[in-house]
Amino acid sequence: MDLEQIILHEYDLKRSVKKNCLLCMGRSHLHTNRSDRNPEKEQVQSALRDLYSAFNAKFDILRKKNYSEVAIMATGDNKRLILDTLEVCKGCDREVDRANRALNQLK
Repeated sequence: MDLEQIILHEYDLKRSVKKNCLLCMGRSHLHTNRSDRNPEKEQVQSALRDLYSAFNAKFDILRKKNYSEVAIMATGDNKRLILDTLEVCKGCDREVDRANRALNQLK
């Protein structure tokens, strides 16, 4: 995968995380009998894992091609932020769209 494809894949994954995080939070406010089933949370976590893999691949490509130090460091910071966001999502109480808000901190 080249850098342009990774960037496009990142964009799609970010949109998926944001959309499904909002749907997950919204579903929690519906008072239905099936509150134990939450497919959006699983989709958010899956997309976050894929996003981490994309940032990891991007980080490796940037290092191999000797891109600027700023770009490499920003990608490394984004990798760590995604891991933190994944942990936040696992323990989320579904009152606030935590993963959606965390993605706003990406560089």
